[in-house]
Amino acid sequence: MANRVLACIRKIYNRGISVDLVEGSPCVKIMAPGEEQRRDRALSDEELKKIWAALEAENSPVADTYKLRLLTVQRGGEVLSMRWADSRQRSPEHIRKPRVRKCHTGRSACAGVS
Repeated sequence: MANRVLACIRKIYNRGISVDLVEGSPCVKIMAPGEEQRRDRALSDEELKKIWAALEAENSPVADTYKLRLLTVQRGGEVLSMRWADSRQRSPEHIRKPRVRKCHTGRSACAGVS
């Protein structure tokens, strides 16, 4: 997490420099606090059942958003930015694949459902 915070602060200062709000960045000589830890853990079936039951009990737009995230394997921003035109009624594949963006590593940032 510390690496991500540092990257965010660097980005903010770099933007400030580019629009002449600040003259320099205090992050210039700061090394990354640690190595990134890759996270590949997936929820177990039991965990998914518990989460789904809790969301069913909640009965709110937020709970519906999380259920849609679980069903489509999409990020929160992708689900929240969906429009009615993104759905395909009467089709097993009812959610269109989101536009794929590139993250800073060059890999696709979205998993999307096809």
